[in-house]
Amino acid sequence: MNLCPLVTIAIPFYNPGEYLKYAVKSVLSQTYANWELILLNDGSTDNYKDIISEFEDKRIRFINDGYQLGLPARLNQLSLIAHGEYYARMDADDIMHPQRIELQVEFLVKHPEIDVVGSNAYYIDKDNSILGVSKELYQQPKTIADILNRGAFVHPSILGKKEWFIKHPYNEKLLRMQDLALWISSVGDSYFFNMSDKLLFYRAVGVPSLSRYLKTQKYFRGYLRTVRKRDFHYSTIYKLYMSSLLKSVVYSFFSLIGRNDLLIRKRYSTLNSEILAEAKLWLQRAVE
Repeated sequence: MNLCPLVTIAIPFYNPGEYLKYAVKSVLSQTYANWELILLNDGSTDNYKDIISEFEDKRIRFINDGYQLGLPARLNQLSLIAHGEYYARMDADDIMHPQRIELQVEFLVKHPEIDVVGSNAYYIDKDNSILGVSKELYQQPKTIADILNRGAFVHPSILGKKEWFIKHPYNEKLLRMQDLALWISSVGDSYFFNMSDKLLFYRAVGVPSLSRYLKTQKYFRGYLRTVRKRDFHYSTIYKLYMSSLLKSVVYSFFSLIGRNDLLIRKRYSTLNSEILAEAKLWLQRAVE
């Protein structure tokens, strides 16, 4: 058994701005050293080249093919070109906990039956201030009902077997809910696990959240129109569809009055002073 396998960390990006710098720094700050980082540009027009040029490390690969294909297509591409035995998701506006890769690899080596492992996450704002912690996920989501009730993973926190991602590609037509559709379609023949550790600093504020949220709900409703009846009862599909419509209306209203922050706060829980102080130290270490 290889106790120190190569891990491919994949960051697809589109106009990430200065956030990309923090994401790359957090990879360089990992306590686990046997990794490669693939930075895949998906048609950015900002100053990403200036940011990438600041980093000189032979473990970093930069790919720029001049096309904009969308996130699901890029995620599928990255799993195919990854050299690692394991494949780690990462978004360009998030920050890794310094121990993320070490702890997740250690877990998968000890539990080879697990295909994909995720973690809980701290929520941060546009200035890297910590807002709270993600609501608790199921430790082992095993059914479609589990996924619909709480979600399967914090998507950019996952690390898994590269071959699993090749066998289970993202649906490239679902541009805003590709992860949810993937967990639903694969949970029947896969083993998922969420670590209780908070191994990601997830940026929930300071991004154009309204348009992204509405697109996600739009694609979700489109997905519901195509699902098989053996996966969902008709009444469940109807309830989910109407719930999505209502969420879109509510989110639009709160954005109109400039208070969508109230809705975002429902996604995370506050931290006590001791845990918050420790989290700040880890965050500072990640972006040094």
